[in-house]
Amino acid sequence: MASNENEIQVVLRNEKVIPDGHEINYSFTVHRAEGCEMKSFALEFNTTCASPSSWSFGFFYSKDPESKKITCSVTLTRKDSGKHAMDAFALVTFLDAEGRVARFSESVCGGQMSAGDVKQGSISDNDTADLINRKLTVRFSITVSKCHKPQ
Repeated sequence: MASNENEIQVVLRNEKVIPDGHEINYSFTVHRAEGCEMKSFALEFNTTCASPSSWSFGFFYSKDPESKKITCSVTLTRKDSGKHAMDAFALVTFLDAEGRVARFSESVCGGQMSAGDVKQGSISDNDTADLINRKLTVRFSITVSKCHKPQ
């Protein structure tokens, strides 16, 4: 996957079935270098249950030490042609080198999604000044629910 220096290498992918759906977690490290940094990735995943579905998840991350800003943009797309509406949302958490929460978790995008729907969201604020030059792990949790009902 890491064919250029701006792509992120996913260090952990974990998927689990929950009572009404699926939770997919991705983790990766950022802030390895001082100065400006930009990273991006796109991932695809499928649920295989009573109402199978296909999804893509896009992520763009940038940090600018001069403005003391970290920006994360997320795109969640439902790619299948199923007729059953499902709920989906993406949650972002920044963890420090010891695995402790370094910035509060935030729901970036989500809601009810039908086939072909796209949801977008972002985090962009100035409360990240103390995080700018630290090595962090970013964890994305994507939850898809209402997919265990047959179409």
